[in-house]
Amino acid sequence: MRETGSVAGAARPAQRTTIWTGRVKRTIAGYFFLLPALIILAVFLVYPVGYGAILSLFDYPIIASPTFVGLDNFSKLLEDRVFHIALLHSVQYLLIVPIIQIASLALAILVNRQIYGIAFFRAAYYVPVITAAVVVAVAWQWIFDLEYGLLNAGLEGIGLIHKPIAWLDDPQIALWSIMFVTFWRGLGFYMVVYLAGLQSIPAELEEAAAIDGASRWQRLRHITIPLLMPTIAFCSIWSSISALKVFDEVLVMSRPNPGGPANSTMVVNLLMYLTAFDQFDFGYAAAQGLVLAGITMIFTLLNIRFFSSGLERT
Repeated sequence: MRETGSVAGAARPAQRTTIWTGRVKRTIAGYFFLLPALIILAVFLVYPVGYGAILSLFDYPIIASPTFVGLDNFSKLLEDRVFHIALLHSVQYLLIVPIIQIASLALAILVNRQIYGIAFFRAAYYVPVITAAVVVAVAWQWIFDLEYGLLNAGLEGIGLIHKPIAWLDDPQIALWSIMFVTFWRGLGFYMVVYLAGLQSIPAELEEAAAIDGASRWQRLRHITIPLLMPTIAFCSIWSSISALKVFDEVLVMSRPNPGGPANSTMVVNLLMYLTAFDQFDFGYAAAQGLVLAGITMIFTLLNIRFFSSGLERT
């Protein structure tokens, strides 16, 4: 018995060593498979962000050598009225987030039915997503045109307006018009994501609730929404980031005056682009981008915190 016990005791350390070695090998193998993605992230994300943070501390006109100015670029931002306007507009763009999430979820529920021809409608709603942003912006620029736009012609034709509306030239509504285009273009993307989430919910749950007498609204509130919380969290975080970094639609639709009348459509991404490539002030542009990155990170963390507490409750 003593010999058997001593053999078993000696085997335990060897067994632990084997288990530990196996875990190390699996971990190394996992990181090996992640290596291509990590290299791409390092080259196209980590390095640009790090270089931009360093660049924000310099006065760097492209025609001269960079000069270290410390935090002067950030001090300049505090007094820059145009930057304040652009920042306000970027935050205003976040109003799209709850609207597009509610609309896309409702649309996903609508097309989540097995009826004849539903595949056509799913594809039709998704077409704007796969269309280039510049093409979408140019098309809507024509639709919003003051004199020859289809929207004004249609509204005048049915008697809703008596004179054309300057959708992109009126400082009061120009940004809202562009926000609508962003909403229209992104609706199909989130619809598909929600549709995938809806189809992953076991049908037996809703059938059992329906047999127990639960109404459609009760099934949506107590079954569908709680089970969709991870999908809702992903879509909300993604749309928040997309709203803060909007660029293509604003640049194209505010032509020929980038930023619109009286800077009414100026957002931080567009201002950063103009500062860097029109004024060739790369240091100041980097400071603007760094502030936007910080704000984006704050909103992302707030979203994660909010939805994490929601997931814990469910």
